[in-house]
Amino acid sequence: MGSEQNLKILPTIAIALALVIFLALLSFPPSTLAAVSSQMSFQGKIVNKTNGTNLVPGSPACVSAGADTCDLRISIYSDSVGGTLLWQETHEDVELGDYDGVFSLSLNSICNSWESPSGGCSGSGLVWGADNTIYIQVEFDDDGNGDFSSPETFTRKLLTTVPFAYEAQTLGGISSTGFVHLSPASVQETGNVTSPLLFLNENGTGTPNLLQFQVGGSDRFTISNGGDLTISGNANINAGGIYSNTTLTFNDTNTGDIAFSDGVYGSLPAGTNSILHALNAASGGGGGLWTINGNVTYLTSSGSDLSLSSTLVSAFSVKKSENRIRFGDGSTSNAKVEFYSSTGDTGMFEYIVDTLQWSGGALE
Repeated sequence: MGSEQNLKILPTIAIALALVIFLALLSFPPSTLAAVSSQMSFQGKIVNKTNGTNLVPGSPACVSAGADTCDLRISIYSDSVGGTLLWQETHEDVELGDYDGVFSLSLNSICNSWESPSGGCSGSGLVWGADNTIYIQVEFDDDGNGDFSSPETFTRKLLTTVPFAYEAQTLGGISSTGFVHLSPASVQETGNVTSPLLFLNENGTGTPNLLQFQVGGSDRFTISNGGDLTISGNANINAGGIYSNTTLTFNDTNTGDIAFSDGVYGSLPAGTNSILHALNAASGGGGGLWTINGNVTYLTSSGSDLSLSSTLVSAFSVKKSENRIRFGDGSTSNAKVEFYSSTGDTGMFEYIVDTLQWSGGALE
């Protein structure tokens, strides 16, 4: 059929106002909704505009005695006129003549996504439930060539009811992949995102814990409203370190000790004789073995001796009551005191069988 005859026929084509929009799965038992399809059944009827009679072969051109070549383009917009094209899908070679102009389309069978139309579809994306006011538009390309150069475009109709069985797959328009799962079978992956994985703001008048995990009713990991972290168990840091932009305080006066271990020689608890206890005075805690006074660090107890072992029998010790410094006590080697000059020269005193010997240069 030529273009002039086609243009003459176009005004005589109309779509029945009673467009039926429904989901095929609505008649299924409730138990089947867990597997609801993302496709929507869309039905309508095209008749002659002047007298409402059914279509016949040759009028319009796409209707024939054999297989029809009629094309329908379904679009969803954000407004009744103009607006944003949210979703668009084209159905080619739709059979109309055999069914007296009635068509039944499975929307989204080509696009495969309402949110991100693909497969030759168009639109910015449609989120059922989030896009509350949407309009559906039908275009009819009667010449069957699929170019929609001069289609019959029918007035947009407001979709007043969201296809709720499809919406049942989401919560507020967010699919199940957008939520944290309880005991997932595998790790949940977010893909390439820039926003925080978890972003919550507690802005009420109460002071609940921000995060709290339990095992068997007992707390294992808690972050308080004030940001305090409490762990019942070991905190294993496999990379990085512990950092604080203020004073980092270790306190062993509560229910447990702080222990350091290299995994080979065991742990060093924060007891009375530990390094932490020795450094306690340096952090202002008091009760430590050492005291820092300006640039001078000294033993806190005036009666304490100093040794490199648990007794004064040591390679080096200071017996305070006798004002005595001892070298090599209990060692199988001779006691030595070695000196280094700024130029790299060395000299050494060595005690050998009641004799103190010097080596390494002249004594003046």
